Formats: sequence, structure tokens, C-alpha cells
Amino acid sequence: TVPLTAPDLTAPSAPTAQIDAAGLTVTGTGEIGATVTVRDATGATLGNALVNGQGGYSIILSGPQIDRQALTVIQTDPANNLSPATALTAPDRTPPATPVASIDPTGTTVSGTGEPGAIVAIRDASGATLVTATVDGQSSYSATLPTPLIDREPLTVVQIDAAGNVSPAAALTAPDLTIPAAPTAQIDAT
Repeated sequence: TVPLTAPDLTAPSAPTAQIDAAGLTVTGTGEIGATVTVRDATGATLGNALVNGQGGYSIILSGPQIDRQALTVIQTDPANNLSPATALTAPDRTPPATPVASIDPTGTTVSGTGEPGAIVAIRDASGATLVTATVDGQSSYSATLPTPLIDREPLTVVQIDAAGNVSPAAALTAPDLTIPAAPTAQIDAT
């Protein structure tokens, strides 16, 4: 008699996967001997590796994924059976854009637009935060200053996203509403 081996038609389980904070390496566990592949949202392959004898793998991606990109991780066993996909989200290491900011003519309110959900911080010349506001779902914010600024004080406005990334600063100058001191005068006796 000739021993027969049944074909492997069983798909492996979905691999486990996590991405490092730099967005460059995906690690996890899978079926020993399977090939694990990481793909971007378009289906392009970003990297692959074999699952080692301990059931682990490590994949260095072709480029950093640092802007909350949707990734999928699958494994293919030696019989070419595909696992279900494991969804993975890249870290957010991309700072938001510089917010748009303006100060009202009374020096009381700073308003503008930014990334929805970001915290906007209005800072004085020393960098101290005077007030914060949250950018709403329509990308707008408005913040009332604790004390009106009316003497051309310099301000900066930054936005901080949920991951803690800080935008470049927008520069503002408060209006000049300060009444100048009365002039002094002397009459020459000659």
C-alpha cells in the first residue's frame, strides 16, 4: 500500500499584528511556515516575512506608515491557503497643518479653522497658553481671551491633534486700541 496524505485545504487563522510607534515594523504571531504580508488600503504590498519556528514574525515595511493609514495583514500557509485579514491602523505621527486664526477688532476673541477634534492653544509671546478651544466637526473654533489684548501684543496659535502632534504656529498681533498718553508741550517765551 502507498500512504496517502490528504491535501491541506484549511485556511490558517488570522495572524496577530501590531505596528511600532515609528510606523516601520509590524510584528505578531501566525502559523509556523506561513508567509505574512502587510498591505496598504490599495492592496499594495508593504512587506512580508515567514513565520518562524516559535510562531512569530517581524516585517520591516517598505516605508513608514505614520498617518493613521488602514493596513491589512494576512498569512498564506505553504499550501497557498489564505487567512482572514487582520486590520491594523498605522500610528499618527503627522502634525496637523498650521491653523487659520484671526483676532477680533476688540482683542477679545480668537477664531479660525483647524483639524476637527484638535485642541487649539492661543499663546502669548512667552509661550504661555492663554486659552484653549476644541475644533468642531465643521473645522471651526472660537476662544475668548481671559483679558482683552489691545496693545499690539504678539500671539501664536497652534493645534494639537488627538495623538499629541503639534502644528506649526500661526502668528497674530492684537489690535492697537490703547489711547496714547497726552502729549506734553511747552511754550517758548521768546
